Amino acid sequence: MATDNNNGYLISEAMINRIFAGSAILMVLAVAALLLVATARPQGRLSNVDTSQAQAVRESARERLSGAAPSVDGNETLAIEQAMKLIVERGLD
Repeated sequence: MATDNNNGYLISEAMINRIFAGSAILMVLAVAALLLVATARPQGRLSNVDTSQAQAVRESARERLSGAAPSVDGNETLAIEQAMKLIVERGLD
């Protein structure tokens, strides 16, 4: 009497072992690829950034906040501390 190892299954034990081994190899390759990408250095070079425009914006903001200045519509703008002092002295009228 001959023993049948297949027992009517679609996938044999040997095929499952091959699939497991193949997936393990692919997983190791994927991890190696991710490590390679993660440790790669950028190809570009750093360059000095022109900060003159940002500095000009900061200076104009500082000037607007430090004191009174005429605005386009003819009104006068004041610093908040100076405006609070004037309200205390003169009231809201």
